[in-house]
Amino acid sequence: MIHAFTRILSHRSPIGLDIGSTSISAVQLSAPGRPVVAAALVIPRITPGPGPLSDHEAGLLASALHRHGFTGSSVVIALAHTDQTIVPLQLPPVGSPAPRHEMALAQAADAARADAADLQLAWWDLPARGPGPALALGIAATSARILEHIAPLEAAGLDP
Repeated sequence: MIHAFTRILSHRSPIGLDIGSTSISAVQLSAPGRPVVAAALVIPRITPGPGPLSDHEAGLLASALHRHGFTGSSVVIALAHTDQTIVPLQLPPVGSPAPRHEMALAQAADAARADAADLQLAWWDLPARGPGPALALGIAATSARILEHIAPLEAAGLDP
């Protein structure tokens, strides 16, 4: 019986964190079969306002996660809209020999008014609507801003 319970706990998703200006929301799903919420928590920010957590806040968050039934240390964070740039992209069609990622990165850098070398970019093709350029949606943030959010979490023993 204990072995079965341990197996269920080991099949959980990373902990999703939404670090808002007034609160931090956390959720973890059970992974086998149809996912269900295994643990959830909302706590107020100690110092309300936009931006990354302080080392102290990250430590308190890690402790609260442990006390409220979250397992593992792997976390995924959602950046505030002020810390990222969401950009519609026009790219060559899928399967084209063109360097699609480099083109997406250049468009995102232009929209974010940043150097492409300083950006991290994730993008998704949108469903095709006939011939012509492929449409995609990109989300970009500077590496420095991402590291500002990750460093306190790592110092608290979490694994972003």
